[in-house]
Amino acid sequence: MSSDDGRAHQGQQPRPTQSSGSRTALVIALTVLAAGAITVAIYNAKTYYYPRSRRASEATMADHDLPKDCGSPDAKLKIEVCVGACITFVAQAIADTAEPWPDKVRAEFYSYQTEAGQKFVAEHGEGLACIVLNGKNRFTIEQGGQKKEVHLAGPPFGEYTMEDLAAVIRQQWLEVHGQLPEGLEQKLAALAQAREPEPP
Repeated sequence: MSSDDGRAHQGQQPRPTQSSGSRTALVIALTVLAAGAITVAIYNAKTYYYPRSRRASEATMADHDLPKDCGSPDAKLKIEVCVGACITFVAQAIADTAEPWPDKVRAEFYSYQTEAGQKFVAEHGEGLACIVLNGKNRFTIEQGGQKKEVHLAGPPFGEYTMEDLAAVIRQQWLEVHGQLPEGLEQKLAALAQAREPEPP
């Protein structure tokens, strides 16, 4: 064999074998199948599992955790409450305060986990839970001889406290009714001390 033939033979690249081509095709096929399986899983989670689990949590909260609306629709003081599952005790404390005087105060309750609750908070410019008295949720109260701005939004350890909430209800009651009925001061004191129950 001539030196030219040897150089030509050494410069040739090895041809891919049929087995290496098959392996490449198999890897591609498995990758496509895996991507398809992930896509199907995400689709099922969005269209089946998540809506079902969300509906279940909405039904649980709406049916069992929130108090029923109370008081006359014609009452001069209206308290609207929208809360998430973690602060339903706030709604219950308000219901306990309002129930003895159905002709004086109307209390309505929404779960933030429902469409109606989310619409309610959006109408009042809030993002999550809020409490609205006669269309407002921002108030100026007096505590210890000083004025304090109170924003009834979120849980009662951020923009406001349960003591603030009791003071706002007292203030608004006096504004619309002129005087407090017997027993309301005790109810407001209990509301001011209401706290989230300890887990069992």
